[in-house]
Amino acid sequence: MPIIEVLGTPRSGKTESINRIVLNRDVGHFAERFDLDPFLQKDLFNYNLWYTKYVIEGLKSARKSKQIYIFDRGIVDRLVFGKALFDYGIFTQQQYKQYSALIKPS
Repeated sequence: MPIIEVLGTPRSGKTESINRIVLNRDVGHFAERFDLDPFLQKDLFNYNLWYTKYVIEGLKSARKSKQIYIFDRGIVDRLVFGKALFDYGIFTQQQYKQYSALIKPS
């Protein structure tokens, strides 16, 4: 159940590196999935809420597994990215509060 998260800026080679690591190995891979985006990048706040929930569910599944899991943009990324969206004025204070509450451990 070890979990590894790969962080980096867009187009830095995270996914390519992960794909090389998991090739021919018994390693789980939790990939960033823009193709599942129900908001089609039109509603950034709700997309980020949805994606964060998606990551949390992936973490729950990975914790039950005995294999190593590598996350391409996992929960740490969500923390940093949410703060950046707030700092740049993309999230309002209320939105950031709602977003942060989703990530905080219960």
